[in-house]
Amino acid sequence: MAREWELTPDERDSKVRYNEGIGYMVQLFLENSTEDKADLLDLVISELDIVVKGQQDDEEKVFQTFTKTTLPTVYRITLSHLVAYQQTIATDKDNALPVLTTSIAHFSTLISYIKVVNSRTILKSALVSGQKFLDNFLSLGLPLLGDMIASNYIDVQVVGK
Repeated sequence: MAREWELTPDERDSKVRYNEGIGYMVQLFLENSTEDKADLLDLVISELDIVVKGQQDDEEKVFQTFTKTTLPTVYRITLSHLVAYQQTIATDKDNALPVLTTSIAHFSTLISYIKVVNSRTILKSALVSGQKFLDNFLSLGLPLLGDMIASNYIDVQVVGK
């Protein structure tokens, strides 16, 4: 993913298989990496941020294959992995608050892309995964915050903002 594929820009923009291939590679990267899921999501979202804001400096980008053309595919996959990361709150009670805080921050960033990029595919991905994210927040996040409000009121207030 870090190297430019051997396609001209015109070929890249018109190839559905190219987007599917990038999606497959991102999926494999997020599923099989030995790194922490929060760090992986940080990396992918920071790369998406470069694409969305139009900062196409090749020296800054880690993944040269993330472009405006591949944005909807990578966005959809990133949102689905963010929802899966959020669900780890149920199994990892020790790190539940950092997971919740990180997932809310990433979700907010991803949703803000809708205002910048006018794409029905991104809007559809945000609606589908957003509903799952909010359902998980209601079932996992609110009970966690409810239990913590008596002991860590400031931390709960920070998450709420």
